[in-house]
Amino acid sequence: MKIETFETLYRSGTRDFSHWDLSHQKAGWVNMSYTNLTGADLSHSQFCSALLQGATLIEANLEEITLRAADLRRTDLSHANLRRADLSRADLIETNLRSANLEQANLTEVIFSQVILADANLSHANLQGLNLSGINLAGANLQGANIAGVVFHNANLSRANLSGLDLSHTDLSGANLSYADLSHTQLTEAILYGANLTGAILTSAQLDGAKMNGSLLDGADLSQANLQDADVKWVDLTNANLKNTDCVGTCWKLSNLSQANLIDANLYESDLKEALIAKHNHVQ
Repeated sequence: MKIETFETLYRSGTRDFSHWDLSHQKAGWVNMSYTNLTGADLSHSQFCSALLQGATLIEANLEEITLRAADLRRTDLSHANLRRADLSRADLIETNLRSANLEQANLTEVIFSQVILADANLSHANLQGLNLSGINLAGANLQGANIAGVVFHNANLSRANLSGLDLSHTDLSGANLSYADLSHTQLTEAILYGANLTGAILTSAQLDGAKMNGSLLDGADLSQANLQDADVKWVDLTNANLKNTDCVGTCWKLSNLSQANLIDANLYESDLKEALIAKHNHVQ
């Protein structure tokens, strides 16, 4: 279908373009670049290799659409429904996916750069192997997502829901995880150098062997977490909750534990040399 046909139908009030099968067309022939399709229904359609650069698809229904290898550069997909969509190998450079529903979407091998995924729903989405360095994921829901091999270096994950994920060995260095939900998360030997975990929820998180040098944990809740053999040198844990935390063999050298709650924390064989622990710390 040519762009003129889409535009004519859209201007006439048509919004239902669902179940369109354009898979038989030549690659790139479906050209909807810079088209305004706000609120359109393209669900269950086939748009492999379609050109949608700069298109406006705000609040569009794209459930189970196939956009494999599509050009979505600078496309506005904010608040769009992309549940179970196939976006594998799509070009998402500077794409706006703010508050988009990407539940169970396939995002393998996509080209990500300067993408906005703030407040997006990525639950159970396939993100395997993606480099999400520097990506804005503030407030995003990643519960149940496949994040095997994903890199979150310098990513903005403030307020994000990462609860229950396996982030073992994951590169989260420099990431903004302030007020993120990391409860029951596997962070064994994760790289958290310089990460901002201010106010983060880390209850029952597995942080054994984690590399946290220079990270910020002011006001974080680490109750019942596992910090065995973790490297937490130069870490700010002011006002952190470490109640019932397993800290066996943890290195706290030059870390700030003033005002931290250490009631029932297991500090056996911990290295507290040069750590700042106030006399009125809650230690039992």
